[in-house]
Amino acid sequence: RGTDEARIRVRDDGRVEIRGATITSANASSATLEITVAGRAFTVNTAGARLLDRDDAPLSFADFAVGHEVRVKGVFSPPTSTSSIAANKVVDRSLEIDEVVNPDDVIAPVISGIAALPGVNSAAITWTTNEPSTSKVFFGTTSPLVINASTTQSVTNAALVTSHSIVVTGLSANTTYVFVVQSADAAGNTSTSGQFSFTTQSAAATAVPVISGITATPGTTTATIAFNTDIPAIGTVFFGTLNPFNFINAIGNPSQFMSHAFSLVGLAANTTHFYVVLASNAVGSAVSNLFTFTTAAAPDTTAPIVSGITATATASTTATIAWTTNEPATSKVFFSTVSPLDVNASTTQSVTNVALVTSHSMGLAGLTASTTYVAAVQSADAAGNTATSAPFSFTTPSTP
Repeated sequence: RGTDEARIRVRDDGRVEIRGATITSANASSATLEITVAGRAFTVNTAGARLLDRDDAPLSFADFAVGHEVRVKGVFSPPTSTSSIAANKVVDRSLEIDEVVNPDDVIAPVISGIAALPGVNSAAITWTTNEPSTSKVFFGTTSPLVINASTTQSVTNAALVTSHSIVVTGLSANTTYVFVVQSADAAGNTSTSGQFSFTTQSAAATAVPVISGITATPGTTTATIAFNTDIPAIGTVFFGTLNPFNFINAIGNPSQFMSHAFSLVGLAANTTHFYVVLASNAVGSAVSNLFTFTTAAAPDTTAPIVSGITATATASTTATIAWTTNEPATSKVFFSTVSPLDVNASTTQSVTNVALVTSHSMGLAGLTASTTYVAAVQSADAAGNTATSAPFSFTTPSTP
């Protein structure tokens, strides 16, 4: 509050100028000021006063806030009491209040309620602040947005308001933009929001879309179909396993895009599928040629089935081990004179054939005559699934 009498002076035109009057209350139509003269406090009701900013532009009482200091200029008649001076007692009916400032204001405005309403080539950005402040929107298509970058544009309104609305123009249709808003109060305290985004609307279609770049990326039971259109369009994929093709299944998106991608699920593995893509807009529809893709075979996780094991001692020091599997697989025999058989023991020997066969026969040599051996066979398919038999035994004959 102004307590220095040097802040009260009589101007050359006879008007009294009081600097440092403090706003103690404010509403939409008036504000109450308090001044101190020679240690005595007076209040001034400003109803009907003329409000100006520092550049003599009109203000409204909405621009005032409790605690701000203002300058009051006018010709006053004596107060009717020891505590107040009424604005309607101003002799020349031209009470002026200007220079709305708060020398102690170091708090930036609080920004809230940010919203964007996009059109085809423009967008309205709105927000509110808790005190009168300026309005500025930075925007661009590069994320994250750098407000000082050469590619970032901005729109500014210097008016001090609490409800902000900025319209940005010259935008591209069907394009995503990122933006931040910024507000500064009368004391220059500035707040900048976080980043937000909006997508402009698609321009009205004038032609049927043109389809290009169709691709299919199959998995085992899934596939991704992608394609492009030259203008925004609704995309649909029709697919099935019958030939000639019929529209058994369909997947689509009701929104309009220029880049389309659809995931097909629940497909049969290792199967040829047929498909076409459809692109449509308000003007009409375009249909692609017929395409195919083949899903991958399901991964093999089943080990071969070993059966029909025979062990034949062909001589006192040799033997042949034979067996079959239900799918092509490698051949391996573990053998030892130590029971129970431990395939990892140092006393266990083995012979291997990596050829993938279903009828297996492995010869063992260097055996000891008249000796009982324990053995086990092992086969692995192309996927690496391995089956190992239960141990069995055979005895070599004596030396003739």
